Amino acid sequence: MRQLGHPCAEQKCARCRQVIESDPVFDDPLWFHRPCHEEGKRALQRAQELAARFGFAPVDARPSDG
Repeated sequence: MRQLGHPCAEQKCARCRQVIESDPVFDDPLWFHRPCHEEGKRALQRAQELAARFGFAPVDARPSDG
């Protein structure tokens, strides 16, 4: 049961899968510990930089099939 004032009570971090007890971050629709969310953002940025270096276009830049 969720406690009032703590909307992520009993939620697990989408990155490390540990129970979130403090400093939660909600990134639609997932909950994270703040450090896990920040590390995930850094990892995504590094992956995008590597992809660009090797000539791959970002997913958002590709033309859609529809």
